Amino acid sequence: MDSRASEEHLAANFGRHPDAEILLPQPGLGPVLAARVLAGFGDDPTRYVSTAVWTSAPPGS
Repeated sequence: MDSRASEEHLAANFGRHPDAEILLPQPGLGPVLAARVLAGFGDDPTRYVSTAVWTSAPPGS
C-alpha cells in the first residue's frame, strides 16, 4: 500500500476509534494527524498523571 492509499484508508477508518470523537474536533487535527497523536500518547487515559507530563514526554514513550 503506498502512502496515499494509507492516508485514504486511515481517513476512512479512524472515526471508528473510540477516541476519535475527542481528537477530531481539535483545531488542526485531521484523521491522519489525530492518529499520530493517538499513537504518540496512547489510548490509556490513566497513563499520565497530569497534562503537564505531555509537554515533556517524547513521542512514543
